[in-house]
Amino acid sequence: MTDFTLNFILTNVIFYFLFYTLCEDGGGATGRINKEIQTILFAFFLRYRGMIKNPFFYSEPTVHPLRVGNVLVSVPLSGGFYFDRTVILLIEHTEKGNLGIMLNKRLPVTLQDIFQNNRDTPLFNGGPVEVGNLFTLHTYGGLIKDSSPVSDNLYFGGSPSELLQFIKNDSLDENLIRFYLGYAGWSEGQLEEELNDNLWVVGQFHEKLLFHNDDEICWKMAVESLGKPYNSWFNIVKAPFLN
Repeated sequence: MTDFTLNFILTNVIFYFLFYTLCEDGGGATGRINKEIQTILFAFFLRYRGMIKNPFFYSEPTVHPLRVGNVLVSVPLSGGFYFDRTVILLIEHTEKGNLGIMLNKRLPVTLQDIFQNNRDTPLFNGGPVEVGNLFTLHTYGGLIKDSSPVSDNLYFGGSPSELLQFIKNDSLDENLIRFYLGYAGWSEGQLEEELNDNLWVVGQFHEKLLFHNDDEICWKMAVESLGKPYNSWFNIVKAPFLN
């Protein structure tokens, strides 16, 4: 066993010992203090553990470049609560920053719950930025104004109200459109830093990643497309520190 692997193991053992010890609620002020320390410790650990590569599963960078139309696949145990087992389609990639849409975070509400007189069309969490705004991915670029191409036969944007009206009038197939609240955003150099910190792996986009009915299966399909070495990710229990 190498010194690096031993150090990784000891780091995790110490963290889990402290974390679960502090999970024991002593009641009253002591219990509240413990919970606050637990929250701070957990947030710190999630932020910085991605900088130490896990020696027990493959997480090397792929040959796929960071560009519009490719996807970001979250590395197990590195994305925290919010981005755990997430697939993000990169919509914008410039020197000033990046913009992406999470593809596999379906919300427990539909368009009918938000917009009256509409269908029970699925609604997805697109990311933590501008969560009050509606964004779309669709295959109707030639019909929807102000749509931007992302990959072959896939477009981002356009007028959500126009798309909603088309769906209401049965003019478009709602199964070829996805609606998202919010998006994921990175400032200049931030995403590149996260890639270096081993939080994401870049993969190729496939249409099946967009039009799926199961969030977990979407992530697994994205991992499978990365190549056989990444199949070791399936052996990692989902968010073990939350069990």
